[in-house]
Amino acid sequence: MVEDKRAGNKTCRHMKCSTIMKGIVLITLLTINQLTMAQELKDFRWKNRILITNNSELKEAQLKELKNDSTGSSERKLIFLLSDHEQIKKIWPTSVDILPGNSTMFKDENEVLLIGLDGGVKYRSEKAISKKELFSLIDSMPMRAAEMKKDNE
Repeated sequence: MVEDKRAGNKTCRHMKCSTIMKGIVLITLLTINQLTMAQELKDFRWKNRILITNNSELKEAQLKELKNDSTGSSERKLIFLLSDHEQIKKIWPTSVDILPGNSTMFKDENEVLLIGLDGGVKYRSEKAISKKELFSLIDSMPMRAAEMKKDNE
């Protein structure tokens, strides 16, 4: 009978260890997933034009403008981000990635910035940029002109 109790304890300890190991593996996988999803603004360079704001009221107004023409925004490789000085959230068109924050690009507490494919700030505004004005700004950029020319060939 003593051997059975010991075997039972070993089984119980084994089950506890197994559960703990499964938990550690799950946490590790979730952490790795978060790390691979996280990006920095520089990772968008040459891939996306960025519209970013540091104000939640401007975010809502700008998001309303962008949702009016998702095709036009997609053609212009445009994404929309919100900065709260500690982190940056990708809020449009789809996912919500959390990026390291960078408040040094903003000159004012209420600003919307347009960042070109090269990573440079192309336009600043203290109010939401209309879809028409935004698309006109982007379409006047040399790289966008080259994209449109290539698409028409």
